[in-house]
Amino acid sequence: MSSKHISAKTEPSAVPRPHDCSMLSDKLTGYINLPKVDFSLQIKQCWGDRVKSTEESSSKACSGEKDVSKLLTSVTPLVEDGLFVFTTSPDAKNCEGVKMIFHEREAATVILPLDVAKLKGLEYTFPSKLITLNIHSSLEAVGFITEISRKLTDLKIPCNVVAGYYHDHLFVPEPMLEDALSVFPNFKN
Repeated sequence: MSSKHISAKTEPSAVPRPHDCSMLSDKLTGYINLPKVDFSLQIKQCWGDRVKSTEESSSKACSGEKDVSKLLTSVTPLVEDGLFVFTTSPDAKNCEGVKMIFHEREAATVILPLDVAKLKGLEYTFPSKLITLNIHSSLEAVGFITEISRKLTDLKIPCNVVAGYYHDHLFVPEPMLEDALSVFPNFKN
């Protein structure tokens, strides 16, 4: 089974990206006597109107809060019922309650409820509680998860983070859940 990168817009694999073309052209002219080539026509033919400036595409692509101070002072953790586990079993992909499937080179990592993994007889690791950070953080927010990770590290709490489009999700060992929740100023027990 081969792993594929899945994105909303499929890019032609053999076509260089616009910035690759100009960089390549600049480098080649220093070594051989070639005229400066403007690749914009070829790029437009291959990519059509999918080519946008970096600023334009990133401002539209990522919504959500980027200000780390606002994120840290406003986030409210929500704890989902049950325990979750990580597995690479191929049989896990179609199980009920799957929270995430991420295709890595070695295998697909699947996060699913512990009771489902036990029922299906799957091998698994890291039984954990799921904490959803109930604030719409931007995928471009810098330092939000770093700060939370630092606080969890200070408490010696292992944590596996999954970034969703709207929220970040933390998987922490069940016995350490209360300590993990203590790092959030808006948590009310």
